Amino acid sequence: RLAHEGTAAPLPRTADIAAYRIVQEALTNALRHGDRTQPVHVRLRGVALTGGIGGIVIDVHNRIQADPGTPGHGVRGMHERARLAGGDAWTGIEDGWFRVRASFPAGLR
Repeated sequence: RLAHEGTAAPLPRTADIAAYRIVQEALTNALRHGDRTQPVHVRLRGVALTGGIGGIVIDVHNRIQADPGTPGHGVRGMHERARLAGGDAWTGIEDGWFRVRASFPAGLR
């Protein structure tokens, strides 16, 4: 399920590619490790970040069937991609949902 909220400012190319790849990896992980009987939720939210700079927050979450264990290369890669593109990422379990959140400011090059 995809939801758009707010108006996202255009991202620099590096952040745009990183955001795409993070969503791609989160969806792959949901398919591999999640409860396939439940939908995966993707929310793209345009926001005002620190200092009044516009940006985007990505929230991907899905139900899990069991403890996913130690984070693998994909999860570590999401954090690294976000950091290198000037953003931030968080991954973890909340109330039976595996969540990936990433935020990227617009306008940084």
